[in-house]
Amino acid sequence: MRVWYFNLQLPSDVLRNRFILAVTLAGPTMAVIRFGEVIARKSLDADPLMITLLTMVMPVSSLAALWVGQILTGRDQRPFILVAGIISSLALMSGIFMTNVYHLLLMFVFFFLPFTVQLTGQSRILQQHIARDKQGGLFGFSNGLRESMAAVVSLGAGYYMDHLTGGFRHVFLFAGVFNLLSTFVYASMPTKADRSAKMERFVFKHFTQPLKDMVALLKRRPDFFRFEMGFMVYGIAFMTTLPVVPLFLVDELGLDYATIGMARGTVFQLLIIPSMALFGRWFDRLSVHMLASRVFTILAVFPLLLIGAKIFPTMSLTFVYAAFISFGIAMGGVIVLWNISSVRFAGDEDAGIYQSVHLTAMGVRGMFAPLLAYVIMNVFGTITALVVAAVLWVISGQIMQFLNRYDGGNTDILSAE
Repeated sequence: MRVWYFNLQLPSDVLRNRFILAVTLAGPTMAVIRFGEVIARKSLDADPLMITLLTMVMPVSSLAALWVGQILTGRDQRPFILVAGIISSLALMSGIFMTNVYHLLLMFVFFFLPFTVQLTGQSRILQQHIARDKQGGLFGFSNGLRESMAAVVSLGAGYYMDHLTGGFRHVFLFAGVFNLLSTFVYASMPTKADRSAKMERFVFKHFTQPLKDMVALLKRRPDFFRFEMGFMVYGIAFMTTLPVVPLFLVDELGLDYATIGMARGTVFQLLIIPSMALFGRWFDRLSVHMLASRVFTILAVFPLLLIGAKIFPTMSLTFVYAAFISFGIAMGGVIVLWNISSVRFAGDEDAGIYQSVHLTAMGVRGMFAPLLAYVIMNVFGTITALVVAAVLWVISGQIMQFLNRYDGGNTDILSAE
């Protein structure tokens, strides 16, 4: 499949600039998606169970990455990114007709399932076109620009939805347009095509083969397996907060769209920008385990500050903004780790396969962690759920510190024999 503007041979500086542009154009989409559960609660009257289901769509959809990684291996991924991006963009644009939360749930499904193609493909672009010692810096810089766009959009979208009934519909349409623009740029960046891979086209002839390959990879690379186990603890904590935080902000603190957009969007994203640049540079210099240990420990501050907003109502906004400042700083490091730690482990192997395993692990925890949070909220309350998240983040930080002593130097090894 060829698309007319797909140039097979592009200079490295052109590819670098296209990567930056593609990531930056995704900013408005990310900003709007982060409003999803808040829109469901404030404008579509979703109950806590539906909020929980909405938060599960993204991680559970990532299970598809295991098969996506197999399909992309040895192939030029541009046609796949183009088709997937068009589907996800149309899903967002359908929000202009949204009248109930079930439409929102379907929109999330048809956005996040195709989105796994882009997430898997991004690591392959970095691996094949960017020098290893420049990958973290470029990723941090480009995502900093993305979050700058997202910060502006979050602030504007929050005020727009507060002052126009049904304004969320226009916001979703806006996000879909930018997602389509980002897709076109991503789909113009080539990756290596191995014609010998045609005989294995769409590994689905043995549906379980990708699962067997994943197990084989984890057995062959026990250092990667241990890293994923440590990351799993972090991820369970993160997904525990997904249904809790929007309900806490809307129901417990009574915040409007503008305030939530300012805190959860603008403040959070403006802190991510310098944080990603800093952690991106550290990624090029430190082991992934040491970086993860520092980041996960910082995250534990976030839910504790939110609890402070409830305990001290006269200072609630101060605590909320402080919480999202700490969250933004820590998540800058998480974004770097989450997206390109697989490149470090892959070495000369196809990074897309490692990233697909990483995404699959997210899907596994996504099937139970938000539901666990829902149970904790209903039985013990939202504050208890936030405490559980804080404890798990501290534990994950300690696990990574231990692994740094055990495996810290091994990620510089290219591929295990």
